[in-house]
Amino acid sequence: MPLKAIEFPKNATWLNTKNPLYLQDLHGTVVLLCFWNFFAPACIRAMEELRTITDIFSDHPFVIIYIHSSHFGESIIPEHISHFALRYSISHPILIDNSFETWNNYGINDWPSFVIIDAESNIMGSVAGEGKAERIKLAIEKALDDGTAKGILLKQRPQFSFPYRSPSLLSIPSKLEIDAEKGHLFISDTAHHRILHVQLERNNSARIIAEYGGKAGFNDGKTIRASFRFPLGLCYANNILYVADSGNHAIRAIHINEREVTTIAGTGHPGFSTSYSGNPQKISLNLPSDIATSGEYLYIALAGLNQIWQLDIENNYLTNFIGSGLEGIFDGSFSASSLAKPYALAFHSNALYIADANSSAIRVADLSAHLLTTLIGKGLYDFGYIDGHFSDARLLHPTGIEVIKSRMFIADTYNNAIRFCEIPGTIIRSLISKNPDSTLCIAEKETLTPLNEPSDIVYYKGKLYIADSGNHLIRVYDMAQKTLIDLDIS
Repeated sequence: MPLKAIEFPKNATWLNTKNPLYLQDLHGTVVLLCFWNFFAPACIRAMEELRTITDIFSDHPFVIIYIHSSHFGESIIPEHISHFALRYSISHPILIDNSFETWNNYGINDWPSFVIIDAESNIMGSVAGEGKAERIKLAIEKALDDGTAKGILLKQRPQFSFPYRSPSLLSIPSKLEIDAEKGHLFISDTAHHRILHVQLERNNSARIIAEYGGKAGFNDGKTIRASFRFPLGLCYANNILYVADSGNHAIRAIHINEREVTTIAGTGHPGFSTSYSGNPQKISLNLPSDIATSGEYLYIALAGLNQIWQLDIENNYLTNFIGSGLEGIFDGSFSASSLAKPYALAFHSNALYIADANSSAIRVADLSAHLLTTLIGKGLYDFGYIDGHFSDARLLHPTGIEVIKSRMFIADTYNNAIRFCEIPGTIIRSLISKNPDSTLCIAEKETLTPLNEPSDIVYYKGKLYIADSGNHLIRVYDMAQKTLIDLDIS
C-alpha cells in the first residue's frame, strides 16, 4: 500500500508564496521536498543541481518546496532566509521548520535530503546528499509518466509569488576592498553577479569607475564581457583585484589597468579534495569565500572544505594550508586543526585572523609557529550576543573582519552588529548595534536605519565602510563623529 505524504504544519511560516501550502491543494502535481540549511555548503552546492531540474521540468506540473531547518533555531528569522533566497535566486516556496517538525515527520537525518511525492500525494522515495540530480530527475520523470497514465496531472504547474523588491543599485553587497592610495573602493555586488569599482569622493559620495560582470556565468574578458557567479571576497595588491568567485568555485583576477578578468585558480566546478599541491588551474576548489595577502602569498578561505589554502603568487603554486577539512573548532597545528566554514580573512603582523562563521568564532593562525588558536567562540552551535571577556563573549555567524593597527572590527552578521576589540586584548565591545552599550546605539536613533546582516568592513581615512547586505547599501561610519550614513553611489 502506498505511503501517504505527511501534511505540512498548519501554523508554519512560508516564504515565496502568498498563502500557506498544503499537500491536499497540490493533488495532481509532482512535488520534490528539499530539506536544506543555508549554513551548510553542501546545500549551497545542491542548489545548482536543483536549478537544472527546475529548467528541465519548467513546463510540467512539478514544484520544488524548500524546507529550511537549522541548529541556530529561532536566532535565524524569516528575513535572514528571505535574503539568502534573494542572494541565490531561489523562487520556490520555502517552509521554515525551525522546530524540526517536518524534518522529524519525514525521518530526515542530514542536509541536503530530498523526498519525492507523486501526483496522488504518495511518497515515492527519498535520497540524501549531493550529486543525486540524475536519480531525482529519473524519479520525477516516472512520477509524471504515472500521473499522465492515470489522467490525474494538472495541465500546468502551480504558480507562486517570488517577493518583489524595487530595483536598487546594489543587491546583497557582500564584500569590500580598498585601494588606500587612490581612494578606490571595490564592491562585490553578489546577487547582481558583478564587481563595482568606485572612486570615493567628498560628502560620503562615490562615482562608479568600472563594472565587471553583471550576468551569472564563468567567462574571462574585458569589463562587462566577463562574468561571475555570486562573487564574494576581494583582495587588492599591485594593481590586481583578486575575487573569490564562490558560485564558480574559482579565484579570478581583475587586472585594473587593462580592465580585464582572468581565472587564476579553480576549474569552474566544485572539488572535494582536502589535500593538494600543484598548479592552481588544475584543481577544483569549493566555495571560496574570501582572500587575504601577505604580499608573497594569497590565502584563500574555502568555506566548502572548511580550510584555508595558500597560493604562491610568483611561482603559481597552490597548496592546502590550514585545517584538516573536518568541520569543527579544534585548535592546534595547521594540519590537525579544524575550521567551520571560514568566511572572512585579515592578514596582520604575520598572523591570519579568520571569521569562522559556522562556529560563530574568531580564530587566529600564527604563520610563524603554524598554530591555529581561538580568540572568541566555544563550539559549532554555541552562539549569542555577549560583550565582555573573550572567554564569555558570543557572536552569531560573523562573515566580515578588518584589522587596523591594534584594533579588530567584526561584522557580526546575524546579530546585525559591528563589534570591535584590541589586538592583543581580551575584551570585545559593540560599536554599532541596537545594544544600549554600543558606541552608536541605533535603537536610540529613530531616523537611523538599523544594520541588516552586515557582512564586511574596510577602513579608510577615519571611516569604516560597511557592506550592509540586507539593506542593499554601503554604510559609512565616521569614527570621530560617531555617525552612520549611506554611501551615495552614482
